[in-house]
Amino acid sequence: MEVTFTNPQFLFFLLSVPLLIISHFFTMVYLKRRAFKFANIEAIKRVTGGEKASFRNTIFLTRNLGILLLRMVVLLFLIFSAAGTTIWLDRLTSDFDVVLAIDSSSSMLADDFQPTRIEAAKKAADEFVSKLSSKTSIGLISFAGSVFVQQPMTSDTGKVLDSIDNVQVTRVGGTNIGDALIQGTNLFLVPNTVPNKARILVLLTDGQSNIGPPVEEGITYARNNQVKVYTVGVATAAGGNYLRVEELSTIDEPTLKKIASNTGGLYFRADSTQKLSQTFNDILSSSKQKSPIYMSQYLLLIALILIFT
Repeated sequence: MEVTFTNPQFLFFLLSVPLLIISHFFTMVYLKRRAFKFANIEAIKRVTGGEKASFRNTIFLTRNLGILLLRMVVLLFLIFSAAGTTIWLDRLTSDFDVVLAIDSSSSMLADDFQPTRIEAAKKAADEFVSKLSSKTSIGLISFAGSVFVQQPMTSDTGKVLDSIDNVQVTRVGGTNIGDALIQGTNLFLVPNTVPNKARILVLLTDGQSNIGPPVEEGITYARNNQVKVYTVGVATAAGGNYLRVEELSTIDEPTLKKIASNTGGLYFRADSTQKLSQTFNDILSSSKQKSPIYMSQYLLLIALILIFT
């Protein structure tokens, strides 16, 4: 949360608050002395009694403090209203759509993530999708040597979760990142998508592009269609085993960083199950925007109500 002021020069009048306090107490002391000066003390004691007079003094003091507090609140509300007080809250905006691109090459069966890389990726993707707004459209592709559209754009979270669960490792060799960028971007371009919504493509892979169109072609295509790409490298430094073959980490980090930086996204390295889940949370957080609440009219209204009640 952040507080800003459109007209900060009016904050200078905050200096009047201590003046209000001082003037209030001087006025109270003056009136009390004046009352005692012209009052018949003996007559008051005979009518009210000494203890009752003391009790009334307490009520008098409490009532005056209440009046002072009310005046201070009204003054502060008027000052902050004139200053154009605005409160900015971090809120998850629904003005974006998402495509998930999950690497489904055989190396995603490596066991350096429990139980495997692909199962850990699917679990993290499930959690990510579950946190999205109901107004967010979501698409899903998987890729290895070829690209497979698992789920066209939809706001039906249940369909997306089912599609994620159905992603399986394919025997088609290779890792086609260039085509994954192109096909992922194409999902945003269907006629029924809402215009002017931000487009976010989350590409998750444990390898490097070794088949299909050049990655640079995919970057250009995504950028020309206003698609922001977040890339996630999934592998531990030690690598893992799959199909009884030792698999070492071969993530092409320079390329993944290039994809992200050239499309306005970010690159994340997830080397553990916990880090993978946190990565999706970070992507979600980066989609938050500051939402303003303009307080001037509310503060002025409250001040006027306090004045006339």
